[in-house]
Amino acid sequence: METYFSTNYKPSCYGCKACEQICLKDCIDMQFDEEGFEYPEIKQEKCVKCSMCENVCPINSTYIKEDFLEEADIYATTNKDEETRSKSSSGGMFTIYSDYILEQGGVVFGAVFDDAFKIIHKEAKTKEAAEEFRGSKYAQSDSREIYKDIKKYLSIGKKVLFSGTPCQVAGLYSYLGKDHENLFTIDLICHGVMSPGVFKDYLSYVNKKNDNYDIKEIKFRSKVYGWGNCFMHIEYKNGQKYIRRELEDLCFRAFSKNIAQRPACYDCRFSKSKREADITIGDYWGVEKHKPHLYDLRGVSLLFNNSRKAQEIFEKVKDKMEDEKCKLEEVLQPNLIGPTKKNALREEFFEVYGNDGFEKAIEVLNKC
Repeated sequence: METYFSTNYKPSCYGCKACEQICLKDCIDMQFDEEGFEYPEIKQEKCVKCSMCENVCPINSTYIKEDFLEEADIYATTNKDEETRSKSSSGGMFTIYSDYILEQGGVVFGAVFDDAFKIIHKEAKTKEAAEEFRGSKYAQSDSREIYKDIKKYLSIGKKVLFSGTPCQVAGLYSYLGKDHENLFTIDLICHGVMSPGVFKDYLSYVNKKNDNYDIKEIKFRSKVYGWGNCFMHIEYKNGQKYIRRELEDLCFRAFSKNIAQRPACYDCRFSKSKREADITIGDYWGVEKHKPHLYDLRGVSLLFNNSRKAQEIFEKVKDKMEDEKCKLEEVLQPNLIGPTKKNALREEFFEVYGNDGFEKAIEVLNKC
């Protein structure tokens, strides 16, 4: 399949940055477009036409996951530690796996807010540091040079856990060129990633409405009123709080109404039940219908063991969780079947956003 480099067709680029990180001549720069997403640009004067950037692209990857199962083992799960579960977006599965890897002397990679509340990927070597990875983050994260870092840790025999979107996991495998016994991957049941530019402008807008207080914490999926009731929760250093229900909040509306996702998300090849990672986690939406005895307002996770390694690590950590086996037909949700459907107003939204800024684009958003 032709890549973004040969076509400039934006739906063909997931923004995983595998191309930038594999380039030996450092001739690829990621540049923001008018929608606030990053795309690779080649410095032609430095390029030697080696084609490594095109070959590493996840849409062209020939990597075969020999370790993967024909059919995943699927579970409804919750963390037995209620404090961890309450701080997690759903059932608290990620922490169980990150704790295990760290206890083995390994390194964990996940998405966090930096000091400016940009979402980035970084590493953690302690449980305290890994707590930052907990919770949903719906804008696209900047993966920076973490594939290079992961390769270095694997080369010295470290166990590594990487958590990200399916396309980021696919980018990692393609970058490495092979699986590693010490590499464990988690992908998320992904509804797409929203524009980092839009998220940045949303924060500026909300903060201006709140007298520009300094932000202390952001929770995309606060459980302040229980799991299943999606609330944006921003806490400020002076104790003030901004809490809005899903469609009352502009960021959530842009995400839930499918208007601000990356173009590739609407044509995503990774939105399927056959997954990219060893382990897949997500909310068990519909648990009240198929397993009502498990339903409560504290959160229930879906857990897919997609590989032999996933099965092995599951046996080592299952004492930390409540688990019940599920059938695929009991857990299917839209993004396990196909990509997110693009909102008909998306082009209008981004045209106004690009020309007149976020505040004017709110008028389009409010039509959704």
